[in-house]
Amino acid sequence: MPKIVVKPITSTSIMVNRKVVYKDMDDKWIAVSELTAFETAAFERYIKEVIDTDAPMETKTFKI
Repeated sequence: MPKIVVKPITSTSIMVNRKVVYKDMDDKWIAVSELTAFETAAFERYIKEVIDTDAPMETKTFKI
């Protein structure tokens, strides 16, 4: 079961296991490098649990 670390950089950029994902001008999340299936699942959970709920942006570790 891999551990995926999701760490906010700014309100529009997030690091997922050392890969940067940022929000573009169309409000879509774009990964600079391709995410693995596990990283994508962790990122989607982070969006649902933190971003969509306006919770404080903090580093989270997910076991996928």
